[in-house]
Amino acid sequence: MTNPINNSTFKNMETLYNLQRNEKYYTKWIEREKDSFYQDEIDWFKNSISTEGINFDYNFMEGKDPNNQKEYDEQTLLLGQGQLAELDTNQDGEISFDEYVYDQNAYMLEDPELYTKEDVLEAHTNSALLFSIIDNGMGNSDSSGTLSAEEFASFYKNLDQFAVDENSQGYLTGEFDGVVNVKNTDNMISFLIDNLVPQSLQDQEKNLLDQILTLKNMEKQQVSQLYKNMINWQQQHTDAINNALEASYLAETDAQKDEIAQQYNDEATKIGYEFDFMEGKDPNNKEEYNEQTLKLGQGDVISMDTNGDGEVSYEEYLNYELNGLTEEEYEIARPIAGELFHIIDENLENSDFSGTLSAKEFASFYKNLDQLKIDENFQGQLTGEFDGKLNIDSVDMITFIEQFAN
Repeated sequence: MTNPINNSTFKNMETLYNLQRNEKYYTKWIEREKDSFYQDEIDWFKNSISTEGINFDYNFMEGKDPNNQKEYDEQTLLLGQGQLAELDTNQDGEISFDEYVYDQNAYMLEDPELYTKEDVLEAHTNSALLFSIIDNGMGNSDSSGTLSAEEFASFYKNLDQFAVDENSQGYLTGEFDGVVNVKNTDNMISFLIDNLVPQSLQDQEKNLLDQILTLKNMEKQQVSQLYKNMINWQQQHTDAINNALEASYLAETDAQKDEIAQQYNDEATKIGYEFDFMEGKDPNNKEEYNEQTLKLGQGDVISMDTNGDGEVSYEEYLNYELNGLTEEEYEIARPIAGELFHIIDENLENSDFSGTLSAKEFASFYKNLDQLKIDENFQGQLTGEFDGKLNIDSVDMITFIEQFAN
């Protein structure tokens, strides 16, 4: 698979996609927040994110001849390989329905104030229908239930020949010049769906996704306060560390660095190095202890379970754990996250080797975090003692993996 980081053909076009997405996002955000700002502030902000003057016609041939079939196919395949690598959360070389539909639209669920229920439902429905079209109705479609680089290449080939007339009606020209208009993407998706999917099937898909998303939103609201408190505790420590590292990088003297280190220690102490998840219950009472670890496990499942089936797939787990990372952070974190998934599924007390993670398996993970202690040499040790407290130093996945890896 071509790495999109080194694939300038895809990366350059993805940059234009990002500009368009940002323009849509911030325009929507400004509209929502307009009562909070003066008009001159809104005008300044609009100008600062404006994409006016950006050429959204992108020539993906890189100087090659679009009339040369071999060269044309090579370039569209580069775009397809880039799209595949970008969406392939579990890096198995193909895009599943979950990766294409739920994972790439998950960000909308995290911002319900900006994206209405109808926005979310429309995005998921269009993705689901387009997935089926790419898998079943294009030149390289193989009806396999997953999407390949070649199938994505067919999508880009159709985008190349797609145009909009003076009446804002889309049509396929039959002409391929190696130039695509990024802003035409949404128009072509609507064109394909309207022309290839009967309205009855569109409505059926939308109703099904509505039920799934409604269930998911209900489950989101049922995340225990205990789990929310734990995540907040971890995030506070992460923020404190990142702030200290950033300040240390800018510090010019040892005295300044020492002061920053002291400030970090004070902040970490204030946050608390331990998180007590027993909520006043007795950690020596096995029933109460298991009840509390299960609350934490249920929180993980609800947070990561994008498609609402009650369990966490490998794809969902990686998407959640790696979301928002930079390219450099992703390269470091991905193998760690992948190894941890398999440990939870295969090497702990409640592991069931199913290829998905349940609340009970996550509960086992937290139970083992509880007994994992770090000594003065920063070496991990399984103590066999369970006090219902997580130590921030023990929430180190590399140390955890060292204890449980095969």
